Amino acid sequence: MPAPQPLRGLEPLAGGRWLATDADPQFLVELDGTRPAGTYLVVAVLDTDEETTPRVYFDCGSGWSEDTCAPLAPGPSRSDWRALVRAPGFGPRLRFDPSDRPGLLTLRSVDVWPVSDGDAQQLIAARTHAASGSLEANGVRAGAGIAGLLRITDLGRRATTDDRYNDWALAHDTLDGAALDVLRAAAQRFDARPPLSVVVVAGAASMVTLAACVDSVREQVYPDWELLVVVGANTAPDTRQRLRAVVATDRRIRVLAGGATGWPGLLAQATGQYVAVIEPTLHFAPHALLAIAAAIGQFPAGRVFYADVDSADETGRRDAARFRPAFDRDLLEHDDYLHPCAFHALDCARSAAGRAGDAMLDTLLATLARQCAHSCAVDCVVHVPHILAHVSGSAVVAGPATEDHADSRRYARTAAMRPDGTGTSSANGEHGVPTPVDQLVGVSIVIPTRDGVDLLRRCIDSVLANDLPEMLEIIVVDNQSSEPAALAYLSEIARDARIHVLRHDAPFNYSAINNAAVAEATGDLVVLLNNDIEVISRDWIARMRHYAERPDVGAVGAMLYFPDDTIQHAGVIVGLGGVAGHRFLHAPRGSGGHDGRALHVQALGAVTAACLMVRRQLYLDVGGLDESLQVAFNDVDFCLRLAARGLRNIWTPHAELYHHESASRGVEDTPEKQTRFAGEVAAMRARWGSALEQDPAYHPLLSLVPTAQFQCGDRTQAGLRAWMSVITAERRGAVVGRTPCVPAPAGSGTHLVAGAPDRVAGRIAGPGRGSQ
Repeated sequence: MPAPQPLRGLEPLAGGRWLATDADPQFLVELDGTRPAGTYLVVAVLDTDEETTPRVYFDCGSGWSEDTCAPLAPGPSRSDWRALVRAPGFGPRLRFDPSDRPGLLTLRSVDVWPVSDGDAQQLIAARTHAASGSLEANGVRAGAGIAGLLRITDLGRRATTDDRYNDWALAHDTLDGAALDVLRAAAQRFDARPPLSVVVVAGAASMVTLAACVDSVREQVYPDWELLVVVGANTAPDTRQRLRAVVATDRRIRVLAGGATGWPGLLAQATGQYVAVIEPTLHFAPHALLAIAAAIGQFPAGRVFYADVDSADETGRRDAARFRPAFDRDLLEHDDYLHPCAFHALDCARSAAGRAGDAMLDTLLATLARQCAHSCAVDCVVHVPHILAHVSGSAVVAGPATEDHADSRRYARTAAMRPDGTGTSSANGEHGVPTPVDQLVGVSIVIPTRDGVDLLRRCIDSVLANDLPEMLEIIVVDNQSSEPAALAYLSEIARDARIHVLRHDAPFNYSAINNAAVAEATGDLVVLLNNDIEVISRDWIARMRHYAERPDVGAVGAMLYFPDDTIQHAGVIVGLGGVAGHRFLHAPRGSGGHDGRALHVQALGAVTAACLMVRRQLYLDVGGLDESLQVAFNDVDFCLRLAARGLRNIWTPHAELYHHESASRGVEDTPEKQTRFAGEVAAMRARWGSALEQDPAYHPLLSLVPTAQFQCGDRTQAGLRAWMSVITAERRGAVVGRTPCVPAPAGSGTHLVAGAPDRVAGRIAGPGRGSQ
């Protein structure tokens, strides 16, 4: 695991020592991907000069908070610290607070290991040693001491004390026996019933875990399935014997031996039209295979069908939902969000298996994801937006013939996702690092300003202090500045050959100001940059250019923070709050957001023009910013018009800047400003219609209330009950239609919702058309 990196309140000293400068020093700890619900052992090697209680913070979907924090207890030596944590699924970035007071410290490592409940109880009971074989296999060295009693910190209960998601799931995503009988009868009436194969890798899973997985398949309302259970050398003899008894009760279940044939040999024995390869900790909802079959009936050319998942404990309580976006090639390059509940066309799965050989399950799934990202047409990857599976436990399942440690798994996974087949054992990896770009491509940075000399000076100084292309011009658009200090500074910077001051003597209109500047710009790429922006990443231009120069890309946005290091902009959710709103607003810097979505490059409906890069000719071709939208939503409208041309708007978290938001203009706090804002809201709703409620990057079941983003809301028209009413009313299986979304161009997909099978997403022709 990579060394922890400082977040705040820390100054480096010689010899790997750190000085905590205040009472809240923080480190960032990178894991090798998101982790499922389960029990984990946190091990820190920390030396401090002061008595302290270090704490670790988990991101369980809503950022770091005191509700997702666990204290560490001292171990057998002064530098050893331990915590046992029962957590819902959590993101790949932890925050580690080594101390609650200023002082000197050394932090050598922070590791997180999954443990079984039995191992956890052994650790709790032990006072001096914890050396079990199963712990060693998970990376905990023999003889690792536990001094004093540990206790389990249950983040799941603390993070969701009001049980809102579980209550929602019970009310809107649970079917009783009568409903399942209705669906079972409906399945019999399908004209086409594609056979489905499920391959579950037993590994070292207990029979209790494996039986729950097997039973979830046997209880499906859809009858045309087969289940292949792969056992290996690490599968207990008792488990094998009991599996043979299960096979005798249902001819659709077979037990296969993993071995020399690897994945090609195993998948050669599958007979379904589509196949899912899963871990035994995955349990299907009883209607899952019916939903997949119905989607296949609607899109018979589909090659991949994937769905959403959540976690369920032994009592059936549900938590940690992972609501997936529509298909997004760029996101898939960095995060295999298709799995663990994805069905691939059997020929595609066999092709990927040929490349994976006898490798781990992780590698096979990553190979399938890369194949999907690079080979599948957008209409061939279908998102079925329902929770069709539940994950329990924290088992890590290896492939049919191998058991490997975390670094080897990480290397294989990243190698499978890369075109050149090379991987990295570093959790930081190379994801999001741009390839070199042509230094002779000109870049024009447009900065509107009025007075506010301190803001403008900080903005320009921060731009010039970081990496710059050879051909750079900065166009400062002066919109009627009158303060002597501002006028003097404008005269000063105009002497720099790279800076051109353009006068715009007209009432403030953000769109008109930028349009005038872009018309004068000479660069091939244009950056719209607010004067209250402060650059904090050296290679921000290169990070954004990497995507802006692609012919399939429209606008490119950046990660913006408030001065207090909380997120100001991590992309825009189209429809949030009625028109559009920022994702993960005020979440702590470094937090993963829902399903890790604040960590990865991805396509979004829109990005803010506070820092937006676009090809100049493309800007001119679409008519620039709409000057009837003087202040608000002109960037959202611009991005939607780009998407209507089949272009992808990309957001990258790797270009980081501070945004001292609206510092020069203030807020909408006068009757005149509020009237203007209401008019811009009305104009956007008239222009884009219901498309504002159907962003392919935002799940159709999630709330559009700004304070409840990424939480389940009342949008039940796309929910399970609506789907059931359609599927039982139709005779055919082709009953799951597409929603008319915000444009989803090449490389992006759409969600499927109940009804409206003829309405095609991603085909909004432009302003004035609304949705088709």
